[in-house]
Amino acid sequence: MKPNINHTFLTIILFLLIGIFSGCSSDSDSNPTAPANADMLSGTVAKNGAGIGTIYVTDANGNDVNVNLLADDNGQYSIDVTGMTPPFIIGFDSEDNGTGSIDLYSFAKALNTDANVTDLTTLAVFLANNETDLGELYENWASTQLSDADIAAAQEIVNANLQAQIDAIEGLNAEDYDFLSTAFSPDGTGIAALLEAVSLDLTETGFIISIADENQFIFDKGIDTSSIALNDTNTTTTLTGTWCLTIGGSITLNGKTTTAPLEEPECGIPASAVPTEENSASISQLISENYGNVDAAGSLNYEITSSSATEVVASSSFNVGEAYSYNLVLTYTKQP
Repeated sequence: MKPNINHTFLTIILFLLIGIFSGCSSDSDSNPTAPANADMLSGTVAKNGAGIGTIYVTDANGNDVNVNLLADDNGQYSIDVTGMTPPFIIGFDSEDNGTGSIDLYSFAKALNTDANVTDLTTLAVFLANNETDLGELYENWASTQLSDADIAAAQEIVNANLQAQIDAIEGLNAEDYDFLSTAFSPDGTGIAALLEAVSLDLTETGFIISIADENQFIFDKGIDTSSIALNDTNTTTTLTGTWCLTIGGSITLNGKTTTAPLEEPECGIPASAVPTEENSASISQLISENYGNVDAAGSLNYEITSSSATEVVASSSFNVGEAYSYNLVLTYTKQP
C-alpha cells in the first residue's frame, strides 16, 4: 500500500516546477545578518580554543562561499548558503598559523544544519576519504563527494576509539554522541576540554592522533563499532503526531538559478505523509505518477538522508537534459 503523502507536498513540488525565477548570489566574504528566510550552515570552530580565521564552504556543484570568524564570535559561525546544493564540505583556515591553507575540515549533509569544525570532524572526513589528501577532496568536491553514510561510519570509528574519554564527560555517551552537529561552547570544559587535549596531524601516509597526558592511547581503525548507533540504518522508525515541512535547495532553468520559494514551514502534515527509510521508494513512485511522464522525461531521485522520531530529511532531484533541474532538501520536523 502506498503511503498517504499529502496534497500539500505535491502542490509545493508543482509550484517549484513552474515558479517564477529571480536572480541570486551566494558569494560572501564577511559575516552580515542574513535574511530571515535564508538557508544557513552554523556551528562551532575549535582548535586550541575558539577558532579565529576564515570558514570556507563548497557545495555539491562546486559553488563556494566564505565568512570571517573573529575573536568576538567565540568560535561560533553562521554562513548563508542560500541557493547552494548539499552536501557541503567545510574548511577552516586559522589565522594563527599564517599558512593561508585549510587546517580543519567538516561536512554538512543538508541546508539549515549544524556542522562543527574541529580535529574530530577533520579526522572523520579524513577516514571517510580513505585517508587521502583532504585538500584535493575540497578542491574536487563537485566530482568526489562523500556521503552522509561515509561520514557517519567514520564518526563511529572515532567514537569507539574515544569511548572512555567521551563517556567520562557529564551528559555525553559515546554510543550516540554526534560531535559533528551537537552544539558546544569552546570554553575549556566538557567536550571542549577533550578537543583541547587532542592533537591531530595528517601526514602523507596517514595520521597521528594523541591525547595529552594519555601516553598509552592507541587509535585502532579496525575497532569494533557495533555498540555505536550513529550509522544504524536498520532501525525502523515509527512516526506519530503532526509535522512541519520546510523546503530548501535550488531550481535551475536555462542556466538561471533560484532558491526554493517556500519561505515558511507548512505544518499540520500527518505522520503517514512523512517519508521514512521504509517508504521512500513508494513516495518516489507516487511523485512520478502524479506528474505523468516526469520520470521518463528525466531522472527523478528521492532519497531519505536521515530519519528519526522527530526529524526526517530527504533530498529530491530531477532534471530534463541541460535546460532544467531542481535539487531540493525537504526537512520534516515533528510539531511539539
